[in-house]
Amino acid sequence: MAIAAIALLVTTLLGCTSGPNRISVTIQPAESAEDQPVTITVRGLAAGDRASLQLKSTDARGVNWASSASFIADANGVISPDRSAPVSGSYSGTSAMGLLWSMKPVPEAPELYVWKGTPPMIFTLTVMAHGSTLARATFSRVLLTQPVSSERLTLQSAGFIGVFYAPPAAQRRRPAVMTLGGSDGGLGTTFLSAALA
Repeated sequence: MAIAAIALLVTTLLGCTSGPNRISVTIQPAESAEDQPVTITVRGLAAGDRASLQLKSTDARGVNWASSASFIADANGVISPDRSAPVSGSYSGTSAMGLLWSMKPVPEAPELYVWKGTPPMIFTLTVMAHGSTLARATFSRVLLTQPVSSERLTLQSAGFIGVFYAPPAAQRRRPAVMTLGGSDGGLGTTFLSAALA
C-alpha cells in the first residue's frame, strides 16, 4: 500500500472564537504507516487564542483511545505541535507526535492499541475553544503497508510456541528478527513482529 503524501485539509466556520476567521486543520500525510511521522497544523485563529486539540480513535478490539492538549496560537494565529509545547494536556514538551503517543484507553487501562493489520485505523482530531467545536479532521494510519503471511508454531511442530511472519515471497531476502515478550508471557508482541516482517 503506497503511503499518501497528500495533506488533508479540512475547513470549517463552526464556533470560531476569533470572529469570522476560517479555521483550518492540515494533517500531513493524510494516510501513513504506524511508524511514520505526522504533522498537525491549525490555522485561522487569532494571535494568542487558546485552543484544545483532542485526538480520538477506536482500535481493532473496539477500545476507545483519546488524548488532548491545549495550545496558545502564535502571532500568525497558527498552532503547530511540532514547533510549540502545549500549556496543558496529556503530554508536555514540543512533540509533533505528542497527541498520538500520549493516547490512552478510555476508561484508562493497561492496554496496547490493537491494529487490524493492513486495514487503516481512523483517527479524528477536533479543535475546540470555550466549549465550541472550531474544526475537525480525520486521518488514517496502518500497521502494515503490505500483507504478510503468518504461521503459528507449536511445541509439536517447531519445539517452541510462537508466530512466524514473512513478507511476500517475491520480495528480496531480509534478515530475520525475533521479538520476545516480557514477564507476563504469552504472544503479546505479535503486532510488532508483523510490522517488522
